[in-house]
Amino acid sequence: HDAVVVGTIAALTVTQIFYSPRPEPIDARYSLPRPADAAVDGDWVRVGAHRIRGVLQQRDAAVAAAHR
Repeated sequence: HDAVVVGTIAALTVTQIFYSPRPEPIDARYSLPRPADAAVDGDWVRVGAHRIRGVLQQRDAAVAAAHR
């Protein structure tokens, strides 16, 4: 983990490595637990050479989109 804190604002970097022994792609959903009063202004994931930018939504909208 890496964090930079200025006043009440923190910028965090979380590095996790996932390895799947299966040769076929998997469908996955990633959820990062956080306090109820926390705010997120962006996120991205690096998969191999690809960088995927997350789409931020209110919880209800995100849950509905995930179930489509």
